[in-house]
Amino acid sequence: MKVLQITKKFPYPAKDGESIAILSMAEGYHAADSDVDLLAMNTQKHYVRKEIRDNKPHFYNFVRSIDINSGVRFLAAFSNLFTQKSYNIERFISSDFRAALISQLSANLYDFIQLETLYLVPYIEVIREYSDAKIVFRSHNMEYEIWENLARSETTLLKKWYYYICYKRLRKYELDNIKNYDLLVAITEQDLAKYVNLGFSSKAIVAPVGIRIKSAFTHTVEPDQNGITIGYIGSLDWRPNLEGLLWFFDDVWPILLQKYPLLKFHLAGRGASNSFQEGLPHNVVYHGEVESANDFLSDLDGVIAPLISGSGIRVKILESMALGKSVMSTTKGFEGIPITNGKQAILFDHPDELVGSFDKWYNDATYRSAMSEQAHTLIRNNFNIKSIAIDILKEVKLVNNRYRL
Repeated sequence: MKVLQITKKFPYPAKDGESIAILSMAEGYHAADSDVDLLAMNTQKHYVRKEIRDNKPHFYNFVRSIDINSGVRFLAAFSNLFTQKSYNIERFISSDFRAALISQLSANLYDFIQLETLYLVPYIEVIREYSDAKIVFRSHNMEYEIWENLARSETTLLKKWYYYICYKRLRKYELDNIKNYDLLVAITEQDLAKYVNLGFSSKAIVAPVGIRIKSAFTHTVEPDQNGITIGYIGSLDWRPNLEGLLWFFDDVWPILLQKYPLLKFHLAGRGASNSFQEGLPHNVVYHGEVESANDFLSDLDGVIAPLISGSGIRVKILESMALGKSVMSTTKGFEGIPITNGKQAILFDHPDELVGSFDKWYNDATYRSAMSEQAHTLIRNNFNIKSIAIDILKEVKLVNNRYRL
């Protein structure tokens, strides 16, 4: 099959969960004997230089990028308040990108076009006009939920009011377009259930993020307690990550540090504000944006991902488990990942739950070793790149494009 994947950010080199999700899907389609083209926005916030863009991965047949400015502009945001449109969506509407899409569709016959995230939905009208291809909408998460959580947790009244507007308009946009896709690809069962509750009744499939996994797994030498390292990596300008980390540092880290005063928490990620860095507690080592997330994770024995909001699947958790790391996270963090608590990972939603489990993990090398191997096995068995892509391709073939009947 011939596929066009369109994205709101240039996905390589992969430095975050969204980029990894985009690339793994393209690699999966290629492994399943499909030709994959990429049309990507190259935004100022996540700008990728030409020499890097030109070095395309082998699984892409063709890559094109369009520079756009999707940043928040005060006057545009203020003017938008007097409309009923979602400014979050409007920021990604570009005449240059529209022209590039028309050019791409006019020159190629695609079997389907995959929209990566809600922010590409404004281009459905163009696709319908210039192509007979089926439209696959891949939802990385429920976008409006992020803003709903922001509105609930914000204490500044003006920000709370603005976040609430963003939430309401994003949710309305989601509802207004819920019947415009030929196939919905949800990343978790939980997200698909939310779409059904919103009124979605067309063809859908749950397909998690695929992870590239080594066929063999070998244990490293188990360190003694003094050599055990824990930490976390994630975008530190994304509110759900910040919210979870602040909860962890306030309510959980002091308890662990009291029991294990030599314990250090290694933190990495881009976008951390000066105030966040200055407020980091004792024995938290901040590494900034690291060159290789894989190398950073490889140096850890345990990964603590204290997530309490957001939706979708946490790619960094999948990557960590694929590397055989013991992951400790919340119910929200493990959405879409079928772990058994205490076997492949450690689940906690309250400080006491982590402290008790951490003691056993920290002091029992055999327990750590078994969890490491079982974490790797779970990811290998459930998140294979090619298998996930094949499942989607089968569903695409079964879909009747109701817009072309």
